[in-house]
Amino acid sequence: EAGRADDTRSAGARAAGHPAASALDEAKNVFLTAVSHELRTPLASIVGIALTLQRARSSLAEDDSADLIDRLAANAGKLDRLLSDLLDLDRLNRGIVTPKLHPTDLAALVTRIGTEWQDPGRPLKLAVEPVVAQVDPAKVERIVENLLANAARHTPPDTLVWVRVVRQDQGVLIAVEDA
Repeated sequence: EAGRADDTRSAGARAAGHPAASALDEAKNVFLTAVSHELRTPLASIVGIALTLQRARSSLAEDDSADLIDRLAANAGKLDRLLSDLLDLDRLNRGIVTPKLHPTDLAALVTRIGTEWQDPGRPLKLAVEPVVAQVDPAKVERIVENLLANAARHTPPDTLVWVRVVRQDQGVLIAVEDA
């Protein structure tokens, strides 16, 4: 019922011409579309692999079976991480979890993440300015890792991925771009 009331208020605000409500509604729709796609991809793999294992249980070669089980585990892990990210976002929005802010050398953090990032055949360029900011380093690390994974997933191999850390007037910009 609360969701319906929110939808009704949002629709009413849009009808009344409130640009902020319209922009918020559009952002929500874009987010839900992206989340839906991101969740469906590993789930479709999990279902497909599980059905293959179920139907061909006795006729699969051991190597093929082991490969399918490895892929099943990898996709289940990805789905678990996506759901965990969603739950964390919800907890942050509701104030249940608060970020653990610490002065953090973002150049060092992003450089370490970039050094540890493993994607053979995909060049990575780091352009980091020395910046210390009050952030939750674990959350920033997770965000940068997710952005790198998205860049790798949605670009052809050999595409340059560029990570920048730039001081700005009101804070810091961390950008992950593909060329």
